[in-house]
Amino acid sequence: MGARSADDVVAKSLQRKHIIDPYVGYLHRRWNEGVRSAGRLYREIQELGYPGGELAVHGSIEQ
Repeated sequence: MGARSADDVVAKSLQRKHIIDPYVGYLHRRWNEGVRSAGRLYREIQELGYPGGELAVHGSIEQ
C-alpha cells in the first residue's frame, strides 16, 4: 500500500532518519576509512542491531 499524502512520505522519511541516527557516526567513520559500498555499510550496521532499511543508509552517507 502506498503513501496517502506527501505528509505520509515525509513522516516515513523522518522515521527512517530517526532510526539510523545512532549509527550515523559509525557510517561516517567507515566511509572515511574508505568503505564506499552502502550495501556493505548496511550489513555492518545490521550486525550492530540496526532495524531499518538500506535506503536510509544511502541517505545518511550522501549528506
